[in-house]
Parts: sequence; C-alpha cells; structure tokens
Amino acid sequence: GRVGDGDVAGDIAVDRGGERPKVDGSLHSKVLDLDDLLGLVGAEPGTGPGETASGKQKAEARTKAKDDEVLPDQRFDPESWRALDIVIGLKADQVKAGILPMDSFDLKVALKNGRLNVDPLVLRLGDGRIDGKVAVDGTKRPAAAQMEMDLVRLPVGRLLQRLNVDTAGFGTLSGRARGAMGVAGRGSSVAEILGHADGEVTLMMEGGKINGQLVHL
Repeated sequence: GRVGDGDVAGDIAVDRGGERPKVDGSLHSKVLDLDDLLGLVGAEPGTGPGETASGKQKAEARTKAKDDEVLPDQRFDPESWRALDIVIGLKADQVKAGILPMDSFDLKVALKNGRLNVDPLVLRLGDGRIDGKVAVDGTKRPAAAQMEMDLVRLPVGRLLQRLNVDTAGFGTLSGRARGAMGVAGRGSSVAEILGHADGEVTLMMEGGKINGQLVHL
C-alpha cells in the first residue's frame, strides 16, 4: 500500500482473544517519506508542494504556520496506550527525511500495557549509523522516557550540510548518549520530555579538522 508519499508492504495479524487486542506485524518500505509518520509523535506531516496531504492536514498546517517550535508539543494521552498491545517491525531501505540527515532505518516498536519500547533502533547515514533504544513508561504521570544511543562514524559534513558552514574538512563522528541512567526525561509531549531531559553525551571526531565555528555550533 501507500502511506502518504511512501510505500509499505508486509504482514499484520490481529488477535482479539486476550485482555486487550494485540497487533503483530512486520513491515518493509522501499522508499519512505518520514514526514508522513510525524503524526505518531505529535507533529504535523508535510503539506507543501509535492506532498500528499488531506484537507484536514492542510488546514491544521495553516493554523500552525506561525508556530516556530522545532520539537512537537502536541500532548499525548498515555492512558490510550492501554487500549491495545502492539509489536511491529519496520524497515525502510531509503528515507526522504527533509532536514534530518538519514538514509535508511530499521526498528521494532513494542507497546504493552502502556509501556512503549523501541528496540532495536538503527538509523543509517552514509557508512555511519546510530544504534540505540528508547523506552517510554506511560503508566507514570508524567510519562517517563529513557534513551540510549551509540554513534558510529557519522559523516560530520552530512550532519551539518544545511547550515552555513564549510564542511569539506570535517571527519567522522562517533560517541554515545549513555550513562548510569542514559538520557532520561519526563513530560506529556516530545518537546516536554526532551526539554526536561538529563544525562550524558560523549562525542569524538576522527580525522578532519575542528575550528571555533564548529565549537560554537
């Protein structure tokens, strides 16, 4: 089938015999337009020229046109997460990610009794990748989230290509977002969780050169 401007194929099974309906699935996309999935995290999908969007989505985008928030601030209702259990794997061979530097990804999402886990989470950029996992406990008020990431040889030039910076001399970036508790936060939206997040991030650039402009960025 089609999801906005991307394709998706696979198998989905629904079991209604337990305490809650359970959905199991394995999905694969050859080309996935990432903004068609932004509604899952409270953001608006793309509605510009060439984008597939409904009339309602276009109307909502117009009302939020003056909103300069970078992170989605739409509040989610973790109580609704208890309505069903989900285990779905999604692999995308090619990703249209707009301003986000990403070429492909592979992840597995599990939602059980109000607790959401994304494990594994693999994002690829050139020859580099990010391996990690995300857990959100919707049984707590506000929801508690924890994230762990390992960065392996990400091309710094690709990460900063949309900024007004000469990226020709940059090398590759490795590191981790992890500690005794990883990077964790609480909130009722993506913006709140990341806005209250705390933890450790360690980065190392291999090769290339570094200057004051990069440090400032």
